[in-house]
Amino acid sequence: MNSKTVVILANGQFPTHEIPLNILNGVCDIICCDGAVDSLLKNTNLTPTTIIGDLDSVSDEAKMKFSDRLIEIKDQNTNDLTKAFNYAIEKKCKKIIFLGTAGGREDHQIANFFLFFDFAKVADIEVYTDHGKFISVREHKKIKSIQQQKISFFTENSNIILNCENLKWPLLNQKFEQGWQGALNESLSEELEVKVTNGVCLVFQVYKN
Repeated sequence: MNSKTVVILANGQFPTHEIPLNILNGVCDIICCDGAVDSLLKNTNLTPTTIIGDLDSVSDEAKMKFSDRLIEIKDQNTNDLTKAFNYAIEKKCKKIIFLGTAGGREDHQIANFFLFFDFAKVADIEVYTDHGKFISVREHKKIKSIQQQKISFFTENSNIILNCENLKWPLLNQKFEQGWQGALNESLSEELEVKVTNGVCLVFQVYKN
């Protein structure tokens, strides 16, 4: 694995929207979290670069077919998503894209969302669902947008300061005391400049209808 961009496919709902599917088909390296490999084989003609996790949900068929790329980590102090992320960091991947993190059990989804804040402190991450995408911002980033695009901003605590103009409700040295307060904004331009102080931000953009 030597590409700068890698997809980590979680064992949640397999994507159906064309945007995440195009991303999946366009990368060279795909890390599957445990049983996600079976979803990959069922829904595409793609093959995984690596299968990682405690391997308790991988089919016997997949284990036999890809025995040369299995990484078993029994440690129960981290989930399979974290194991895959740490592996990608070890391989010095610059950009990490997550797919398949939505759907399934709600507690898994919520746990994954909080993990993304930790991941965003270490690497440039993007998370694609069938409705939109999360983009991580550390310090400063310019984000492509479209006018009237629905957009939300999430931070993990009230110490984080956000600045972003060209919004229906501009963020000017904004702190969010509650996690929901940055949701349901709207872009007014084709590019947004997001500045973050004291931490990281996850920006969610709804796909164009």
